[in-house]
Amino acid sequence: MTSEQRSVSVDTGSAAVAELVLLGPGRGNAMGPDFWRELPAAIAAIDAAADIRALIVRGAGEHFSNGLDLPALAPAIRRAADRLQEQFNLSPEAAEAFELPGADLSHEELTVRVLPRQADEFTCASCFLVKHRSQIAETRDGKYYCVDCV
Repeated sequence: MTSEQRSVSVDTGSAAVAELVLLGPGRGNAMGPDFWRELPAAIAAIDAAADIRALIVRGAGEHFSNGLDLPALAPAIRRAADRLQEQFNLSPEAAEAFELPGADLSHEELTVRVLPRQADEFTCASCFLVKHRSQIAETRDGKYYCVDCV
């Protein structure tokens, strides 16, 4: 059985293995409102198939997912935050008055020494972290990618 939706695709046609695919490779398979609306039904369809013993979760296209689609979810997040604020009678002033024991760090001084990228280091084109050259997994179009991102 294959179920096609806007943000996830479920295939339970293979014996004992179901596949859940995050759709939207043009958007990096970002998890927006459609994803969160469709995911419970997709999981229920997999759960209803008694012969399924394994689940493969993958993203369509080159990458798994860019994560949450924050611009698309912003209105829902704002509504949830407003409901919590109302429910618990929260205000910014109440948060400012709350102090954790030993949390006053105003007298502390932090010195940070920033070093330029060294000759044996590279910046990953995916995660933008500076890493040692031994962590280069591949080079595409003159850009380096680390082992964590490939």
